[in-house]
Amino acid sequence: MMKKLLLVTLLALTPLVNAGPPEGMERQMIQFPAVCLPATVEKNHFAVLMDALIKDYGVHISMTFSATPDQSKWVAIIENPHSGLVGVLMVSNDQTCIAFSGEDRQVFVRPLDHPIGKMNEDTET
Repeated sequence: MMKKLLLVTLLALTPLVNAGPPEGMERQMIQFPAVCLPATVEKNHFAVLMDALIKDYGVHISMTFSATPDQSKWVAIIENPHSGLVGVLMVSNDQTCIAFSGEDRQVFVRPLDHPIGKMNEDTET
């Protein structure tokens, strides 16, 4: 299931890159450990996991995005800016997984003159 979720996420994000990959880029399936709470164990798996993470680590959801065109799978970025803890949750109807977690959170601000990218340009002007 984890491999499917990762593959779907990668395939969903692939169209966002219009210019194409740099020369020498290779598609790879990378396995990584994740801790998951399946719906078979807890019907409200996302709410239960978030409740535990909030109580234990004081995190909040800072960003979410859909990982599939049909919005059946999505990603939540969680963080505690005071402690520097950050995590990435992968969520579906079947389970919620902590895919990555770490410390030493850093925030970057997009420069005002940063290119908007060809996919975001207004085509009517």
